[in-house]
Amino acid sequence: MPALQITTFCAVEDEDHFFITITTTDVGNASPYLVTNNGGASDGIITAPGTVISGPYLNGTSVTLTIESMLFEACVMTVPGLSDDCSAEVVVGCTDPFATNFNPEASEDDGSCLYAFEICDCAGIEFSPAVLLALGDGIPDTGAGGAVDFNCETWGFDCGDISGAPNNDPFGVCDGNLPPLFGCDVGVDERDGFAIHVFPNPSEGSFTVNTNGLNGMAHIRVLDQSGRLVHQERLLLSNGSPQLINLQQIASGSYHMIVVSEGGVANQLIVIHR
Repeated sequence: MPALQITTFCAVEDEDHFFITITTTDVGNASPYLVTNNGGASDGIITAPGTVISGPYLNGTSVTLTIESMLFEACVMTVPGLSDDCSAEVVVGCTDPFATNFNPEASEDDGSCLYAFEICDCAGIEFSPAVLLALGDGIPDTGAGGAVDFNCETWGFDCGDISGAPNNDPFGVCDGNLPPLFGCDVGVDERDGFAIHVFPNPSEGSFTVNTNGLNGMAHIRVLDQSGRLVHQERLLLSNGSPQLINLQQIASGSYHMIVVSEGGVANQLIVIHR
């Protein structure tokens, strides 16, 4: 019999049905194989390694697949009880945690993400954080034609997309982190007109953040001196009420605390000392 991996999946914009994939990595010596379901319909013929898709099936339907050799009658595999429910799996919204309207429940990005900050590419040009999707996508981003330029150490030399570029990524951008000040040389509070006050500073790990009258959701990010993300959380600001940030789990040292909100972006150097 062939070596198979069988899984269910949900299609985009279809919450009423599910599908089944039959992936073959080794066809064995009894190929070709006929794939049928318990409704008697043929789902395809397996002749070589690859994938066959069966479906659609209504949510909750119990499906039995039969994989039968077309050469040897006794060579039959039955896989019963395959089912899924896609009605609760597809949640549309913003899936980018850097966005102000990030929805942690969303499983499908609908392009609605909003950002209260911009990143600067290697040429110092500001772009929406949405361009970060271009990092490591297989297409070189060198600034040609006014496009984003990630061909520098700050942006990990485009995470392997640029042939012959060094394999340097000091801030871990290829792992989803952001460089200090989002790659921009100008001061964050100068660019956005927004500042925070963090106290006590130094602290043993418990900090109070005064956001000077801001309201709404804020994304708190703490980076070490190499630019590595060591802590992040989201807070609901209310009339600038002081917010307690617990960093007791972080080792002693100096860190950048970055607050992203609808009012802008602010960066504060903090020190943990024990």
